Formats: sequence, structure tokens, C-alpha cells
Amino acid sequence: MPTFPGADNGGPSWSRDGQWIYFYSDRGGGPFQLWKTPFKGGPPVAVTRNGGVFAAESADGRFLYYSKFQVSGIWKIALYGGEETHILDQPEGWDPYSWALVSDGIYFLKQTSTKPDIEFFEFATRKRILISSLNEPASFGLDVSPNGRSIIFVQHDSYESNIMLVKAFQ
Repeated sequence: MPTFPGADNGGPSWSRDGQWIYFYSDRGGGPFQLWKTPFKGGPPVAVTRNGGVFAAESADGRFLYYSKFQVSGIWKIALYGGEETHILDQPEGWDPYSWALVSDGIYFLKQTSTKPDIEFFEFATRKRILISSLNEPASFGLDVSPNGRSIIFVQHDSYESNIMLVKAFQ
């Protein structure tokens, strides 16, 4: 998949039709922006101008929802051009990778001063609904099952490290 050599490229996600792969890149030191590249090959195409790190297409294929590394919250932009719109505000320190788009809203991890909550932002009412208060720290990923009945997320039970030894290398 063509990305940018020497850049921080990551956060891949598929377009709904499977023809494109979205990703973020600092393109060699600049702010992170969203790009898309054809699945079958070809050069990357710029998607955002004001930042972006994690993206998901709407169920109807008309909009791209995304988060930014530099600024908290979720935005959307029409897939075929237009200005970005701020959809969901979040306090500083939120995790730009811990949210999931469904047809009627966005599930997201809300960081609190004690332990995080999983909330749902409903598009129709623009209300935030508490889904669950978590007992342990969580971050760096959240998704919803295709049938909308289950949520997966990363929970930090402990922080561990290992010291590794490599022998007989040249």
C-alpha cells in the first residue's frame, strides 16, 4: 500500500465499498492529516487539511467521521468535498482512537478524573447517554459489533515490561 516513506503512517481503515484505505500521516514531520489510497494501488489522496488521525465512513457512504491528534473531539466531512463540521466535543486528554461509528451515533470512551465511561452520542437528539462506567483504566481502541449488541475495548489491568536478551547476532 503506498504511503509516505520516512513519515509516521498509521490508523488504517477501509472505505465502505472496499476500494480505498484511509490512513493518517505526518508526511515527514508536519501535523497528522488523513489520506486515502486506492486498494488496488495508486498515489495517496489528501482528505483533511486541518488534522486527522482516525477515520470511519458513515453507513450511507456520504460522510467521513474522524478524530484529530492535535485537538479533541470528532468531526465529519462530506466524502466528495466540503468543509469539516465539529460533531462531538470532548475534554482535553481524550483518546482519539477509542470511538466507533454506528448508523445512529457514536460510541466513545470518556476519560474522567477517576475511571473512564463508555458513552453514546445519539445523532437524532444530540444527547450523550452513559452506557457503562468502567472499573479499570482503558484507552487505545473501542469498537461495536456489527449487530450493535456488544462493545470491545482495551482495558489496562497492569503495565508490564520484559527485558530481552539476543544472543549470537552479527
